Amino acid sequence: MQAKTAGIIAAHNHESFVFSAIASLAVQTDEVIVIDDASKDNTWAEITRACSNFANVRSLRNKSQLGVSATVNQAVTQSSAEFLFFSGSDDESLPGRVESQVDRLTQKEVALVGSLPVVINALGLIMSLSEAPEFQLPTKGSDNLAKLFFEGNYICAPSVGIRRSTWLELGGYRDGLPNLQDYDLWLRAGLLGQIVVEEQPVVRYRKHSRNLSGSNLIMSQKDMKARNEEEKSILNHLLDLMSTEKLNALIDSWISPGSKFKGLTRLELIDAIKASHPRI
Repeated sequence: MQAKTAGIIAAHNHESFVFSAIASLAVQTDEVIVIDDASKDNTWAEITRACSNFANVRSLRNKSQLGVSATVNQAVTQSSAEFLFFSGSDDESLPGRVESQVDRLTQKEVALVGSLPVVINALGLIMSLSEAPEFQLPTKGSDNLAKLFFEGNYICAPSVGIRRSTWLELGGYRDGLPNLQDYDLWLRAGLLGQIVVEEQPVVRYRKHSRNLSGSNLIMSQKDMKARNEEEKSILNHLLDLMSTEKLNALIDSWISPGSKFKGLTRLELIDAIKASHPRI
């Protein structure tokens, strides 16, 4: 029987956490696809243990490290499930996550669903959400795509669920985005439908020095410059993809509601958006 729901996990050097990450999805989904991205610790042994404990877990092991984007893309190709649920190998999905997100994703206007997280530390102790200020609940009635575009990424990646058909239409993660591959995908998904972020958490997000968010705290100036250039490239790429209708909607929802920019050409609209954006 074809799986309807699948958990997708790319794992790398998370021997202390990966079993819990797998288990938390295995009890909710028809299958879990987990790929060890050439870990140097005992992550593969823990994945093997999870496979022994849960019959619906399938695993692969990369011979060399491919990175998050390529590994997640690879994992998705291993499943034909209708609904995909992502998790970091150091995070945990909360009970009821899959059921609630399937309900949302059956609404065809919804392209992507996520939630605020419960933030935990390396020991699993709950932290204040203020310790992860990057994750926010959009203002009620606001345009979530416009908020993403102008204010930056506010979506917790391991809380995200998406239809496989949407993932395939987007082409998965793009190459060459080592820091902000999630942000790029969310923005492009917003061109296909609504982005929904729920207040009720569906994931325990582990904040520590060895994950991407934690590493941002100690970025060198060189790395920060590269990250900023990556963001600029992503935003410009999105503008290239947007129709005149979408560009007008972006302006109306964030810059100047009304008719001030009506009648401008597509290139003029792009110039107006760039002039109003702090990071392009």
